[in-house]
This record gives sequence, structure tokens and C-alpha cells, in this order.
Amino acid sequence: AQRDSDGDGIADMDDICPMSPSGMQVDVNGCADAQRDDDSDAINNDVDQCPDTEIGMITNSVGCANVQLDDDNDMIDNTVDLCPATPVGQQVDSVGCAESQLDQDNDSIRNHKDLCPDTDESHSIDLDGCSEYQLDDDEDGVKNIDDDCPRTPTSSIVFDDGCALSQMDSDQDNVNDAEDDFPLDPNETTDSDGDGISDTYDYYPDDPTKSEQEASDGGAGLVYAIVALLAVCGLAALLIVRKNQQLPTESSPFAEQNYLDASTESNMSFESSKELPEIQVQNQQWEENGVSWSKSSDGTLHYFDTESGQWIVYQHD
Repeated sequence: AQRDSDGDGIADMDDICPMSPSGMQVDVNGCADAQRDDDSDAINNDVDQCPDTEIGMITNSVGCANVQLDDDNDMIDNTVDLCPATPVGQQVDSVGCAESQLDQDNDSIRNHKDLCPDTDESHSIDLDGCSEYQLDDDEDGVKNIDDDCPRTPTSSIVFDDGCALSQMDSDQDNVNDAEDDFPLDPNETTDSDGDGISDTYDYYPDDPTKSEQEASDGGAGLVYAIVALLAVCGLAALLIVRKNQQLPTESSPFAEQNYLDASTESNMSFESSKELPEIQVQNQQWEENGVSWSKSSDGTLHYFDTESGQWIVYQHD
């Protein structure tokens, strides 16, 4: 019979592990797992948690190299895993990181809490990881940093500055453009009939067919008509007065002069109050007591001097 020193059923001449512990199961070479090191990493199989470590790799006390370890059990070995402490059950990317571990924009807010994951590193952020360049509080499509009207009513149509018509006051008259019929005129706001004339100057604020101009034209025409009528009446009155006061052809030059003085004074008083055109009267001539007399249109009396052959102005004392 052949000798079997360790009693493992493998003759000593074929037993690579002649000192196998009693009772251990051995392979055809007479070696138990505690005696084998299949990957030659100096860690016997019974302890080696990584039995297929490549030759030459440095292993830990359980026979594993870093490329074989996965400390957080996320199926990404430690050599690749950038997030070696991923919480159990979270889905990871190709480098072993879950959203709760990533900070894509480096703003100190992890991706799973960051509402603005692409924040510029130079911008200040709020607790949600967002800067004013990214926020749109009134949801009008214009970011806060550019929004001149940050409280625009929902669904309003806005301009590039984030303001709706109901929020704009172009002429700063405290009436917004949506209600201001003259949004560029701080002095006018209302045009009830929409005829382009403000109610302040519109004689017919509720009638778009009539306006300030028509009212002005109509009023001026009436004034002109009244003035013309008064002028005609005044002229007629003057003619009547002069006709009634006209001297007879044959009269004394002294009596006529007295009449002329009174008439001239009356006419001057009347004409000073009524600016009417002067009525032209031709010179009157007559003969009295052998003297030839002449009265010019301005009332001046002349008599004819036979010695000088000239008309001489009559001087009345």
C-alpha cells in the first residue's frame, strides 16, 4: 500500500499538499482551499475574496486589488468610482456617482437639489442653486436680471424688458399705456370718442365726427358775422344822423359855422367810439350878400377875395 501521511486520500507521492488539515476536502492534488492560491497573490483561496486577481497586482489582506473592489456596491469598482460612498439603491453613472453626489456647475449645490444645474461660477446663487440670470419669478419669459417688471400678471404679453402694456407708463403721467389714449403726452390721457383730439380740447368728446377744429371754425365764423353786422348798423346810423343834420343850401356862414362846430364835435365823439369809414362829401359853394362862400369836405369855410382873386379861410372868433 502507498503511504498517505495526511490521510486525505491522496498518496504522498501524488500529494502536492502533504499536510492538509484533517477532514478538509481536497482536490486531485491533495490540497484543500486553505492550502491553494489559485491567483498567486499570496492569499490562500479560503481567505481570498478576489480569487482571479491578475498576477503582479498589489492586493489587500483579502486578496483583492483596487480594480476588484467596490466599496459602495454600486457595480463600479473603486479604481473608476469617483463617488465611492454612493448611498445604497441609488442609480449611478459610469463613474459611480448618483445625482445626489454630483455638482455639475460647481456651485456647492448637488444636482439632485440644484434647480439651475448650469449656473455660471461667477454668479451668486440662492439656496436652490440659481442666480438672478436664471430666475424668472413672474414666468413671463424674461429673466429677473433683465426684467423691469418682475411682477407681471400671469399670461400677459410682454416686451423685451419684461413689461406688459398694463405696467408701462411711457410719458410718466401715472396712467399706464394700456389706459392712456396719449401714451407719449404727459399732459393728456383721454380721448373718449377716439378722434385724435383729447377730451380737454374736444368740444364734442363723445362724437368722433366733430372735433376741436370744427368747433373753433364755427365759433370764429359766428364772431365775424356779429362784428360785420354791428359795423353795418353803425355805418347806417351815421349816414342817417348826417342826413338829418345836413344844412340848407342858402344859410348864413355864421350860423353854418356854429352848426359845423357842434356837428364836428358830435361826429368826432361818435367816430371815436365807432371806428367807421369817413364819408366823403363834395365842396359846397353859394353866394350870400354879394360874397362867394365855399365849404370843404372837412367843414372848413372859405370866402372868395375879389382883390387877390383867391379863396381865403374864414376865421371865426
